[in-house]
Amino acid sequence: MKTQSLPFANRLTRVALALLLVFALVPLMPGAALADPADAGADTAATDSSAAADGSAASSTADPADAGATDSSAAAGSSAIDGSAIDSSASLDRLVCIFNETYAEMVQKYNATGNVDDLLTNRANNGSGATNGIASRAALPPKFDLRSQDKVTPVKLQNPWGTCWSFSAIAASETSILSELSESASREPDLSDLSELHLAWFAYTPLSQDAIDLSGSANYQSQVGEGYYTVDADGKHSLDPSVILNQGGSPPTITSVLSSGIGPVRESDAPYRNQNGSTVKDQEGNPVYYSADGGWSVDESLRFASALQLEHVNMLPSPAGTDEQGAYRLNQPGVDAIKSELLQGRAVSINFCADQSRPGTSVDPKYINADTWAHYTYEDAPPNHAVTIVGWDDSYAQSNFLTSAQVPGATPPPGPGAWIVKNSWGSQTGAFPNKFNWGDKGYFYLSYYDQSITNVETLDYDTTKHDTTARGHQGDYRIIDQYDFMPSPSPLALKNVIPTGMANVFTAYERQAVTAVSCETSDPGTTVKYEVYLLDDASTGPKDGKLAAAGTETYEYGGYHLFHHPQSVIVEKGQRYTVVVAQEVDVPKVDGPGESTVYPFLFDLGINRSGWEKQEQEQPGVLTKYARGIVNYEESFLIQGEDSGEYTVDLVDFAAAGPLGEDVDFDNFPIKAYANPAPAPEPGPTPGPEPGPEPGPGPAPEPGPAPEPGPGPTPAPAPAPAPAEATTGTPLADTGDDLGLPVAIATGVAVLAAGVCVVAVVCMRRRRR
Repeated sequence: MKTQSLPFANRLTRVALALLLVFALVPLMPGAALADPADAGADTAATDSSAAADGSAASSTADPADAGATDSSAAAGSSAIDGSAIDSSASLDRLVCIFNETYAEMVQKYNATGNVDDLLTNRANNGSGATNGIASRAALPPKFDLRSQDKVTPVKLQNPWGTCWSFSAIAASETSILSELSESASREPDLSDLSELHLAWFAYTPLSQDAIDLSGSANYQSQVGEGYYTVDADGKHSLDPSVILNQGGSPPTITSVLSSGIGPVRESDAPYRNQNGSTVKDQEGNPVYYSADGGWSVDESLRFASALQLEHVNMLPSPAGTDEQGAYRLNQPGVDAIKSELLQGRAVSINFCADQSRPGTSVDPKYINADTWAHYTYEDAPPNHAVTIVGWDDSYAQSNFLTSAQVPGATPPPGPGAWIVKNSWGSQTGAFPNKFNWGDKGYFYLSYYDQSITNVETLDYDTTKHDTTARGHQGDYRIIDQYDFMPSPSPLALKNVIPTGMANVFTAYERQAVTAVSCETSDPGTTVKYEVYLLDDASTGPKDGKLAAAGTETYEYGGYHLFHHPQSVIVEKGQRYTVVVAQEVDVPKVDGPGESTVYPFLFDLGINRSGWEKQEQEQPGVLTKYARGIVNYEESFLIQGEDSGEYTVDLVDFAAAGPLGEDVDFDNFPIKAYANPAPAPEPGPTPGPEPGPEPGPGPAPEPGPAPEPGPGPTPAPAPAPAPAEATTGTPLADTGDDLGLPVAIATGVAVLAAGVCVVAVVCMRRRRR
């Protein structure tokens, strides 16, 4: 039976609140009380002076004329690069069918159960298939602590803002980098202290023209204004730090920012302090932390600064599992996965449910024992805080946790064992602005059996070319070709039963050597095939060109992945090229035992200004941001394999045919290319005549008329050789910077962000039957 969609306000409210609760967490910080669960997860937002003050604009995906990057064929519903508009219509119908039916079934199931897990399509945290990299239990020591290896940086204090998510990610990054460089914190000061403010600020401020101009790159002109927009109590777009820096955050949001070459930067570049130096003082007049007043913005010249390039984000299975009835059970593979990552020198960022509103104040504890600093959430509770695991102790006693004799209703965990956790609420051993007497010198112990642990991730950086004396424009890569500047709380993953790929078409604005590409995956055990095509003026599709590079990789965990091609691809200035990503994964069958192979394709989307206004009428103040996403024709394509061949669908056409209308918009695919400038090769030497044999004696020539003087042929210069291990393409005319600026608003809180494909393959199966 086909279900009808709910009215927009009701449908959007339920899905938005549920997904916000799952993926974004309310910042729990010193000086801020715990927010109501309905607000838990305000996860995105932003602004910049180049955006419209009221944020109102048409969806950039709705009207090709507004996109400013199309020709007359695009306005007719097909892109100039795709010459198979008629044949593609059937593929478009199939893809939209998957979207519509799985969305309807998702909403139906959620309305029946109220379980937010029924909204998830991102299985990256699922333990299924993520076991190959986990160390054998026998190889895991009973106790391990990265602090003893001098790989953990000092505890910091996040006051006065709700930026726990940024502190957690940066703490995990610092440890990962120091471990990989085999350097201690004291020997590598530049990379032992990275900026939390830089990440938190640029996650929620849209891409500005100033940032593009200051970066010296023309690549992003078509995306000016894309990103999240925070709103104040009057519903106006606000640059106030109290609005921007008090949004929550999720792991995919962090991935979106850092993979774009936006950080991480050193703390000295963007220190966590206000600009006038004012502080909040204790009763004795001693400064405790920097005041919320005095200016906290980060200069746009630093947006595309980066000390190192993010290489992988691994989304691990959570120790907090559920059985078939939905009841809690310990997920041992999740415990083992965290331990394995710690053994490899990577601290682990997690979300969980904390019950203390602020450190140093009297509270009625529910989950934490303030005498032993042992925490155990003994019931299903939404996450509201982010912290960093740096070690474990299998023998940590159950007696350290609260009991009902201490707090009515409290129960100790069913077994021993705890994680050693670094918080962002200061340490009594620290110095201003990180000195605060909380926890066991800023740490606490979290039971293996805690029922609220979720969003478990590690971050790994490309340190192969690291030079502490040099500061690259974007880490190791001067150029990152990309379109997706709308950070997502979580990608929406659909799955097809026939091969389906995603492609982004880029234009090189200088001669460049592409050495790496990246994508995001939503399932553990996903195999990804990467291809790079060089296009020319006659190309009629994203794969209609020269295949210049290809590679395949299978990833243990879902998340973000940077793939290094064994040889670089030279792209001439003005030339178009395509990065194609095709994924496949084995998933449990919907209608029986066993597994089947499906082909995921991922979207980022969210509520735009129009959708936010309708939400405000239904429940004022629930959503504190909206998004602007910019998708132009001839940028992103879906490629679907049919029996009669491959057909392409422009993402603009797919978005226009989708079920969510004008209030929810898409972003481009999270596919990027990483490159460095490739100077034109030096001209080769002019070849001379081939040497001949020495002339021998012979008869004198007969006298005759002198030859008419005339120009001799000029020898052509030899073509200069391409750089070693490089693939070259055909030069095209310089296209310049005339890209036109879209004026639409699209996407925001990825409301469906990981949710539109619980059933995933229903439509395709029905059609094949």
